[in-house]
Amino acid sequence: MSYSGLDSLRFCGSGNDRRKRRAACEMLEQRRLLAFFTVTTGADAGAGSLRAAILAANATTAPDEIDFNIAGDLRIALASSLPIITAPLRIDGYTQPGASPNTLEHGTDAQVRVMIDGGNNQRHGITINANDCLIKGLMILRCDIAVNILGGSFSRVEGNSIGVDTLGQAAGNSTGVNITNAVSNCIVGGAALSARNIISGNFTAVDMGDGGLQTLENNLIGTDRTGEAELGNGEGVVAGSRTIIMNNVISGQNDSGVLLSGNVISLHGNRVGVGSRGMTSVPNGFRGIVASSGEEILIGSVGKRPNVIAHNMGEGVIVGVTARRVTIRNNVIRDNDELGINLFGGAEDNFSTTANDFQDPDDGANGLQNWPILASANTDNGRTTIAGTLNSTPNTTFTIDFYANASTDPSGHGEGAVPIGFTTVTTDGMGNATINFPAAASLQPFITATAT
Repeated sequence: MSYSGLDSLRFCGSGNDRRKRRAACEMLEQRRLLAFFTVTTGADAGAGSLRAAILAANATTAPDEIDFNIAGDLRIALASSLPIITAPLRIDGYTQPGASPNTLEHGTDAQVRVMIDGGNNQRHGITINANDCLIKGLMILRCDIAVNILGGSFSRVEGNSIGVDTLGQAAGNSTGVNITNAVSNCIVGGAALSARNIISGNFTAVDMGDGGLQTLENNLIGTDRTGEAELGNGEGVVAGSRTIIMNNVISGQNDSGVLLSGNVISLHGNRVGVGSRGMTSVPNGFRGIVASSGEEILIGSVGKRPNVIAHNMGEGVIVGVTARRVTIRNNVIRDNDELGINLFGGAEDNFSTTANDFQDPDDGANGLQNWPILASANTDNGRTTIAGTLNSTPNTTFTIDFYANASTDPSGHGEGAVPIGFTTVTTDGMGNATINFPAAASLQPFITATAT
């Protein structure tokens, strides 16, 4: 049943006190009520079906909401792709009796009841070509693309189980969530616990596109419902320009966790290769984060929750040869099978490290930035003084970040398990700078540093 919107109302009046008053009119803002459609059957089509509700919602001009009250089988087996949504629409699976959103800080206890089953990975689940849509509380399995945002802006995908069935097993889609380049200002997940999606068991978990101003927040990507064990995706997150990736668990993929290709991308607070608490090993099958191309990519940031990038089966972070100005700071990077950070290219040794060169004229990933050479780390009266040098571009200011580690790395270039502070240095005309940094005494015996 639907409810039509209210028209604008106009009130007019005049004063009747001793002073003369000019008649005044006031326009109240236009208000519309949502039109509601209720799905009452798990049938693919016909009266009371989800397909019929989407078609009916598309026929109205007002924003609409689809709720659920299915008495029988909660599995909607698609005979064909669902209709494309062409008008603002909320689909709320948590209105189905027995459904409830997540309440846990770690993992998810969401009870998702309504299942959309594509059957053979050839049918699309939810497809959006409209502004201001919300897809919430659905289980979407075995589709080509579970949620496909083709057009419009300001849509949200919250609290869904994408690729994970009622038993917590993988029943994946070819792509979990896809956002095309024509879309902006969309959010997958969100800050609220109830907004957390689990997106696992898919060939590709999330493709955020290159349209810009997209946010991926607070999701479980590649793990089971606990957030502490692998369920997997083929690829994890693929992201383009102007994307924010924050506070997700991105672990257990068969390939790399995150693939970045674009400009102005920010990642902070993510767990990459570990469980939701940042401790359990849930490795990605290749690298943790790959910044393959682009500029102004920020991986970690002082003052924000650090990324934990650990236990991945390749590098923790690798920067591609065409990527520039990739800032990697204030992360916890440890226990990866290869280098913690690899600037790809140049004359690499057997551990993929690139030797420093005088005044750093070479080009490549992040300009193949030279690394600091640490000479000593002496502790006295509760303070550790770290001394060293940097040779790089002359007459340039660099930020030197320091990290403590429990053990050395076979490459001789350790990772960065515990951020312990930073300083800035400016090179002279020969490209030389002296490093002298007083830090709090560290419980970890080995110190590493990066130059940015």
